[in-house]
Amino acid sequence: MLVILLAIFVIIFFAVTTFLAKELLKKFHFHKQFVDDAQVVKYWHYNGKKKPGMYNIVIESDRKFSVLIGFVLKIGKYEGVDWYSFASSQDGQKVVFSTFLGRGSCDFVFLFNSKNDSAKVRVAKEEEKLVPQVSCRPHWWQKLGFYG
Repeated sequence: MLVILLAIFVIIFFAVTTFLAKELLKKFHFHKQFVDDAQVVKYWHYNGKKKPGMYNIVIESDRKFSVLIGFVLKIGKYEGVDWYSFASSQDGQKVVFSTFLGRGSCDFVFLFNSKNDSAKVRVAKEEEKLVPQVSCRPHWWQKLGFYG
């Protein structure tokens, strides 16, 4: 009887996990379709050549703006955008956010609240004393060197 209950539990667990994974991948796909058609998106490629750690990323523009911050997530044949933060330029035309950068390359995606052709993205220099408005800490597996 216990074996039967355990088997039922395992089947239900895998069914729910599969369903949730498919829904998540579907969401990423919809986001990617939206971003591909949007007029207010900027992509930035990080080449992965820095020592793994937290770095300040600077987004500068000629006007105030708000931005959704994400990255292109590829899982097998699926590709989508995973949004993981939001920031607004409070005191001018700059957003500074701190995020984990590892040895792997990554394509960041920035969805602006208005058309923003002048926006530039860069990693802050060490000598710049910038205080990030948002800090996005790494997951435990990124600290171990996986996916990032």
